[in-house]
Amino acid sequence: MKYVLVSNWKANFTLDEACKWFELVSNFNNPGLRIIASVPYPYIQFLAQNYRNIDVFSQNVSHVLGGAYTGEVTISMLKSVGFKGSIIGHSERRHIFNESDDVINKKVLILENNSSEIILCIGETLIERNEGRTKDVLYNQIVNCLRGFVNFNLLTVAYEPVWAIGTGVPIKIEDLVDAERFIRKIFKQEFNVDDIVLLYGGSVDKEFIKLIKNETTMNGALIGSASWDPQNFLKIIHNFV
Repeated sequence: MKYVLVSNWKANFTLDEACKWFELVSNFNNPGLRIIASVPYPYIQFLAQNYRNIDVFSQNVSHVLGGAYTGEVTISMLKSVGFKGSIIGHSERRHIFNESDDVINKKVLILENNSSEIILCIGETLIERNEGRTKDVLYNQIVNCLRGFVNFNLLTVAYEPVWAIGTGVPIKIEDLVDAERFIRKIFKQEFNVDDIVLLYGGSVDKEFIKLIKNETTMNGALIGSASWDPQNFLKIIHNFV
């Protein structure tokens, strides 16, 4: 089984802070665990060139290939600075920046067409959960965002229940097991994929990561604020391995 831990930096870190994080975390080297840092655009080239034990991802990519789109960062730009792949469809992109499944699908296909890796985020809001629509939401997000997609070797899926992100209250482990089974069932039934790489994201800490490893068959975690302190992230890593 592939094991993966992803640190999502969001809109944080100066370049100096980024380098200090990489210097500490890159000292950890275990061939059974892949560590990914999803960093702000300006740092990708420097970090990718100077640190080899950690794979550098972006946190987004444009849904257009180029042109008169002020502020957009395209796939060709990212490839030119050495990124490995991108997080797509994070709940903050969906709910703050109003990205639809159609826009996310365009980004997924652009990454696939450029042989770049994808971490596709899916997850329900608290309202959707309370209305009993979790499975409908997950099914629709997966099917709609992966319309026309075929190269599943490039894909990692991160299940991030929106109501658990940044709250300090992760999902109950029995609910996570149920969600994992359902997501894997979708990939088997809709895409004939048995071994999708599946991560959990949502208030992951050094204690909950042990439950993920011991109580589920998930491949790892997508971690936000708990990973920003490199010493704390190393504790999460050690508890996982």
